[in-house]
Amino acid sequence: MTTFLLVVSFLLHGIMLLVIFILFARVKKAEELEMRQKQVAGEIEEMFTAYLLEIKEENEQLKRWLNESPKKYRNTEIKQPKSHEYRKTAKEETHSDLNKEYSDPVYNPPIPGNNDIEYQPSLSTRVVAMRNEGYTIEDIARKMDCGKTEIELILKFQPQKM
Repeated sequence: MTTFLLVVSFLLHGIMLLVIFILFARVKKAEELEMRQKQVAGEIEEMFTAYLLEIKEENEQLKRWLNESPKKYRNTEIKQPKSHEYRKTAKEETHSDLNKEYSDPVYNPPIPGNNDIEYQPSLSTRVVAMRNEGYTIEDIARKMDCGKTEIELILKFQPQKM
């Protein structure tokens, strides 16, 4: 009977040693994973720090350029529309100090008894009309004083007639 108990004891001790070894290996892997995560976090932090320093340098260069550039490049004249009243849109009001350039005027419906106000079609309406008349994109861009890409985008986003 003692032999049987000794064999069972050795088996249990062997199983316990195996379990302890497996648990030790898992703990070691978890510690290595944690160290690797800390290392990756440190690398990411260094990368962001370098990126922020680069942005800061670019901002300083921009500030120097703006301070050194002649005022004629920063303060361009406002293009006033012809023969109609002009009202800024909300977008233009927020950006007017930056670029001083306006898009087409907002349509104001005529007031009864006031015949001096005339309708001015929007840029997209004029572009589509010219395209329907057979003008090429280059001709439209030249006549509207816009870029070809802008004209292509206007035409692309207009609903097609069936």
